[in-house]
Amino acid sequence: MILVEARNLKELWDKLNELLRIEKDLVPNKKGTGYNHRGEYYIHLYDLYFQIESDRAADLYLEELGYASSGAKITHLLHKYLDPDLVRKWISFIKKAITERPEVFGEIYLATKVQTKAKGGCIVGFLYRGVPPTLIVYSRSIEMPAKGAADVLLVSALSRLIRKTLKLDRLTIKWFTTSLVLPSRRAFIYRVYKWPEEVKFKNPEFQKYLDDGWNKYYITDYQFSYSANKRTKALFLKKKDGTLTRTMGAHQFYLALKEYIQ
Repeated sequence: MILVEARNLKELWDKLNELLRIEKDLVPNKKGTGYNHRGEYYIHLYDLYFQIESDRAADLYLEELGYASSGAKITHLLHKYLDPDLVRKWISFIKKAITERPEVFGEIYLATKVQTKAKGGCIVGFLYRGVPPTLIVYSRSIEMPAKGAADVLLVSALSRLIRKTLKLDRLTIKWFTTSLVLPSRRAFIYRVYKWPEEVKFKNPEFQKYLDDGWNKYYITDYQFSYSANKRTKALFLKKKDGTLTRTMGAHQFYLALKEYIQ
C-alpha cells in the first residue's frame, strides 16, 4: 500500500499528481506494451492510503481544470454522491452519539448513492470516527487531475460541514482508494494547469505522447472536433490570454453543500 501524508487537501492533490508524474511504468495491453486499444496511455497506481491533517483546499479551483464557472460540476457531484436526507440523519446521529455515549463512540458510516452506470461512482462512502475526530473516505478510484480535484473539494466541503456542526477544533482525514489513474488525454489538462512551467513525465512513451500532441494541437491553430479536447484547448487559451476565472473552490463547494442538505 502506498502511503501519502499531507498537511491539507490541496497539498494532497499536488502530491498525487507528482506520484503519477514520476511513475515509470504504464498499464500494459494484451501484447504487453503500454499502448492500449483506445490509442492512448494510462499510468495507474493501486492501493493508496492518505493521511491529511486539515480539510483546507485553498487555491484549488475547478475552472483551472476545465470546468465551467456556473458551478454545474459542484451541483452534479452533490446530486451524484449524496442523499441530503441521509446526510442530515448521519450528522444528527453523530451528534447524538457524542452527547449520549462519548466513551463508546465508534465509527458511523454514510454510503454514497448507488451508481448504476459504467463501473460505479468513484467515492463509495464516508465514515466518521469520534476518538480522535476523523473523517474516513473510501474510493473505488481517483482519476487525475480534474475529477480528482472535484473529489478533493467535495471531501473538503463535507469535512468542514462536520467540523463546524460539531464545533470541532480539528478533524483529521484518512482516505483509502483502490486506484489512482491518469489517462494520457487527461494529462494535457495538468500540463495546461502547470503552464508556463513545463511538465516532464518519467515514462518516455507517455511524455512523447504529450509532447507530440502539445506541439501539434495546442500551440497551433488546430481546431478540435472532440468536445473534451476542445474544452482543454479553450482552457489553455483562457489561461494564456489571462481571462481564466477562479471562483469555484473549496468555499463555494461548502456553501453549495450547506444549501443542498437544508
